[in-house]
Amino acid sequence: MPISLHCNFDFIICKHILNMKTQLFILIFSVFSLAIFANGITKFNETPKSIIVSTSEWKAPQVNVLIKENNGGTVYNEMLNTGKTDRKFNLKGMAKGTYTLEISDDLKITSQQFTITESDVVVDKTVNTIFKPVVVSKDNKIDVNLLNLSKNASIHIQDKYEGTIYSQQQNTSSVNKRFDISSLPSGSYSVNIDVDGRTYVHDFTK
Repeated sequence: MPISLHCNFDFIICKHILNMKTQLFILIFSVFSLAIFANGITKFNETPKSIIVSTSEWKAPQVNVLIKENNGGTVYNEMLNTGKTDRKFNLKGMAKGTYTLEISDDLKITSQQFTITESDVVVDKTVNTIFKPVVVSKDNKIDVNLLNLSKNASIHIQDKYEGTIYSQQQNTSSVNKRFDISSLPSGSYSVNIDVDGRTYVHDFTK
C-alpha cells in the first residue's frame, strides 16, 4: 500500500511493580538537614547503606522512580507523588555493586549512579538528563518535538497490521517535525522514536 507522507520543519510546539531480588526496605520521612547533592532537578543523598531521594522540585504531580542493576535489570519500580516528603531507601539487604537511580516524568529522565560497597553507599556526582520526545496527533497532523542531545535518533510510523510505513534517521540536536497523515486510511497507528537506546511509543487512531 503506497503511502505518501509529507514533512515540513515549521513545527513550533514544545510538550509497584516491585521486583526485588534482595530485600529493600522503604521508609518515608521528612528530612530537615542533609548533605545533599543537588542539580536543580533531583536531590540525591548518601547515608550509610541508604540513599535519600527528594522529588519536591519536580513540577509533575507524580514521577516514576527506578533502581536498576548495572546489567539493566530492574530492582525497584514505583510511581511516587511529588511533594515535601523525602523517601529513604535502606539498601542493607542489596548485593554489592553499581546501580542506577532513574526519576522520570512525561518530559524527562534524570539518572545517577551509586555503588554499594561493604560498608556504605558511594554516589556518583554526575547527573544525566534525557529529554523525552513530545508527540501530538491532531487534525491529520503528527507533530514531533525532541531535544536530541545525543544527535542520534530515528522516527518510525507503523501500521498495526502492515508494519513500518515510514522511517527516518535524525542526526541533529533538535528535532521539530510535522507529518501530514491525511493520505493514510483509517486505522490504528503508532509513532516509535528511538533515542539513546530507548524507544518511546505514541499510539494514535486516524
